[in-house]
Amino acid sequence: QELHEKRWKRGLASEVGLVTVFLVFLCPLLVLTPLVNFRRSMIYNHPEEKIGIIAKWARKFKAFCISPSVKFWMEVEMYVLFIVFQAYIILSRLKRNKQSDGDTLQSDGDTPEPHVTSHSDVILYLVWFGILLVDELLQVLQAVSVGHFWRWYNVVWNKIDATMYIVNTAGLICVMVPADSDTSHEYDVGRVLLSVSSIMFTIRMVHMFISDKQLGPTVLMINKMLKDFKVFLIMFLMILIAFGVGYAIVLTEPEDFNEDTSTMFGGIIFYTIFQMYGELFVDDLSNKDGSTYFPIVTDDDRTRSPLRRGAVTVLVATYMAIVVLMLVNILIAMFSDTYSRIKEREDVIFKFQRLELLMEMEDSYLPRLSLSFILY
Repeated sequence: QELHEKRWKRGLASEVGLVTVFLVFLCPLLVLTPLVNFRRSMIYNHPEEKIGIIAKWARKFKAFCISPSVKFWMEVEMYVLFIVFQAYIILSRLKRNKQSDGDTLQSDGDTPEPHVTSHSDVILYLVWFGILLVDELLQVLQAVSVGHFWRWYNVVWNKIDATMYIVNTAGLICVMVPADSDTSHEYDVGRVLLSVSSIMFTIRMVHMFISDKQLGPTVLMINKMLKDFKVFLIMFLMILIAFGVGYAIVLTEPEDFNEDTSTMFGGIIFYTIFQMYGELFVDDLSNKDGSTYFPIVTDDDRTRSPLRRGAVTVLVATYMAIVVLMLVNILIAMFSDTYSRIKEREDVIFKFQRLELLMEMEDSYLPRLSLSFILY
């Protein structure tokens, strides 16, 4: 553990935090102040060596930049800035690009709006995103060159990275395509894709918590619980569809599906989805006149027999008992078991996660989100 901590700090005599890295990023001369403490062996080649102030600053700044802990905190800092800047660009700057018609503009005397890429902040965002994309591609090429592509692919975070970069790139392309009208679907598709990628970029920050002794094992715990949830989801979907079909048989007539078959699946799971969240539709299901909120029912002027009303009541009671009393408690038990297993090995898990992060930072060239150095 002591060797691990020494490698994590590298040439630093003490741990540095986010605030210290941010201040040095704003003013590199602060490495000469007591704000950052260095091991003497990293600055001087031998105890009696004497160097000038410029050489001293250069060696301190180099030692500061190659420290894995500094690389990590710089990456966190730049990633947060990127997410905030990306949200600003997507929300307020990526407007619909209307395709200009020369004849129409000349007759109306209007001037076309400038293309979205004519704004300097949008260009900066595209350059920044391009740097991240190229860095990700370099990691893939490096893994392929040494024959470790599948090892790279089997890491969950790498899959998330690849997905969010592909989705974000596709969204940017759709948004920037000139639209023929305000109803153009390309722009709407692009906004939806950018929404998904923005969520993924933000969730990706969870990976940065593994350096913390408390949050690191919690991240692994969430990952294991998601695997438990997949098992629960398979069982729940079977129950959902089974009772959804049962509801549809009792509440509808064959002609309802003949009207519009495209809404069939949505209508089948309509009640079971919302009942899972507590909306039981008791009044709707027990109406004698046959009126219903069921999406595919086209005729409300029908009567519902007492037998059907009784069948619906039994279906609702059975469905809620299976989902609420059995499946949910099974899920809670699975989560509790995962929590206990992770908690027992919390210290070992943290050390392994910290070691993986250390190796990743040592292999990286400066902070990977290196726009700050480009701006220098």
